[in-house]
Amino acid sequence: MGRTSASASTGYTSRSSFSSGTPGPAASTQGTAAHASGILRMGSRGSSVSSLQNSLRAAGFNPGKTDGIFGPKTQTALHAFQASKGLKADGLAGPKTLGALRDMDSFQAARPAVARPNPTPRPAAPASAQSAAPISKLPSTGNAFMDRIAADAIASQRRTGVPASVTMAQAALESNWGKSGLSTHANNFFGIKGKGPEGSVNMRTREVFHGKETYVNAPFRAYSSPAQSFDDHGKFLTGNRRYGTAMQHTNDPHRFAQEIARAGYATDPQYASKLSGMINKYGLERFDRFGGE
Repeated sequence: MGRTSASASTGYTSRSSFSSGTPGPAASTQGTAAHASGILRMGSRGSSVSSLQNSLRAAGFNPGKTDGIFGPKTQTALHAFQASKGLKADGLAGPKTLGALRDMDSFQAARPAVARPNPTPRPAAPASAQSAAPISKLPSTGNAFMDRIAADAIASQRRTGVPASVTMAQAALESNWGKSGLSTHANNFFGIKGKGPEGSVNMRTREVFHGKETYVNAPFRAYSSPAQSFDDHGKFLTGNRRYGTAMQHTNDPHRFAQEIARAGYATDPQYASKLSGMINKYGLERFDRFGGE
């Protein structure tokens, strides 16, 4: 989609868990060296890595399986955690990062349990009612726009499976943080073209063809509310066969972003990397956990 130019469960880790883990029998030389230096990194193995994975998950970041192996998913989750805490996002679990995780563990263990939505099956509600359904208290990203759209992105994930993190990143990128003419006049936060519930609006949009930028006028869907736009975005991705591969990776938002870009969601060749950058910068994977409730 071109951007318009109209402005245009696993337990928690104890305070001492990271200090004395011993690599398992399958630990590599690199993993052993990492333990010796007190830093966990790609290739590290053992109980300390398992503790790291448990704590990342408890903090709302998905490291993949708790298998004691520091792989790509663990590194991605660590990057996101570091970014959310204002730490250097280097993917290395050193003293400062581990200390921040210990503090999170202590906070999580000490705070009262948060009430979860009633899991009792109930008849499906209309989209507008579902998007307004109670959602557990959400973490803050420190960005007003991201915090404002989080609930709608989570509601969409609950209905369609599209990761809330990707939805939030796309909304920010496609709507210029909610400032584009398309989002302010038509409640269209995703640059979806065609006719929507409220008809369509013609807007000038930026496209990239064969590496060259061009601007064209095109009709875009119009909605009565932002929630309606988020609901339609999820249906758009799940209802188009070309995004079928992406829907096989809903548990990995970075791969999901790559697949929708590869399928032609946008003509910008940097689209996937821009989405991943936002997901990491604002720790958006935390919201996927709420979407999976």
